[in-house]
Amino acid sequence: DHALTPDETETPPPTMEQRLAGLKRLLAETERDRERLLRALVSLHVRTDRPTDAVPYLRRLLATTEESEEQAAHLLTLGQLMEQGGDLPAAADFYTRGLALAAGAEGTRYLLHNNLGYCLNQHGRFAEAEPLCRAAIAIDRERYNAHKNLGVALEGQGRYAEAAECYVASTRRNPADPRALRHLAPVAQGSGAALQEMPVAALQAWLPGSSGGQDRPRRRPPGAQGSRGSRSRG
Repeated sequence: DHALTPDETETPPPTMEQRLAGLKRLLAETERDRERLLRALVSLHVRTDRPTDAVPYLRRLLATTEESEEQAAHLLTLGQLMEQGGDLPAAADFYTRGLALAAGAEGTRYLLHNNLGYCLNQHGRFAEAEPLCRAAIAIDRERYNAHKNLGVALEGQGRYAEAAECYVASTRRNPADPRALRHLAPVAQGSGAALQEMPVAALQAWLPGSSGGQDRPRRRPPGAQGSRGSRSRG
């Protein structure tokens, strides 16, 4: 027998704390890789016009997210994807869940209110849509879409003069989008003064042959650049 030299000294086994720390690091790395993979799958399905196929992956992202702001963003995207797939009741459910979190960036909160208002309008629930559209306008009054959706909600309640004012406000903010003008035409008789305030650019957009613009997205689904589901609806 002989004494061990320093090079021959046996490495002591890791302590329990060291083992736990190592496992936690491995878990964190695995979760980051999983999140990147899920986002990539969502992006791929959206870019290839298969929004409903992206939903299961986005649900998994939602299930692993603890931050309320991120949860609200995922719920918004889920609603947008369901809208894109034509399932408005499911979209409305996701928007409602997102609003219940009372969290999210300004753009997320605007779209949750505006898009839910749009869905309710499509189902004739105009009185319920009105406060949601007003809340969206309170968040960002310079975005035109909520003004238009508020006009639809008011028109549906027979409040034609107020609806006309909303359509004018929408068109002032984006004269290139003719949809508010199309709504304005049948209600203009109820508010001639509002029609007289219509900007020239807006009237030109109303003329036959004019090209209408598209909604400009403020936020895109995770990794889903160019997604139609990311547009503010209505």
